[in-house]
Amino acid sequence: MAQYDPAAAGEGMDRKEVMKALSQLQGNSGLVGALQQKLDGLVGMSSGFVQGLHFKVRARVAALGEIQESHDELYEKFLEEKAALEAKYRAMYQPLYNKRSAIVKGEEDVAAEAEEEEEVDPTTEAGHPGASHVVMAMPATSSTLLSTLAS
Repeated sequence: MAQYDPAAAGEGMDRKEVMKALSQLQGNSGLVGALQQKLDGLVGMSSGFVQGLHFKVRARVAALGEIQESHDELYEKFLEEKAALEAKYRAMYQPLYNKRSAIVKGEEDVAAEAEEEEEVDPTTEAGHPGASHVVMAMPATSSTLLSTLAS
């Protein structure tokens, strides 16, 4: 039986052959399971790549790893502070959203004055001929627009 040579793996194989081999695995769940178990056992194992580098390059890689750890710690702190700030402003916005919602639903009225050019007919409540009702809420399209802006 031939010895497996990882350096030669993939050499001489084109994409078509690789895809053919992978498609054969799909029908054999036992083989797929065994392959997955073998791959799971390789996770976390050293490939020897870094150890094979020049000592100065290994020192650079180690220094970069430390810098990345510091970056990750700062980023975690940033995310915590960002969440706290978002919560603070969410609470500050809430009364505004509630008031806006009440106005849109017609639950709260706002002061409105007719423009100087506009003449209000005292026989109708809304000032328009034939109008005999008071508008209690905004039309659905305006309500939908404002509700999507609030999100």
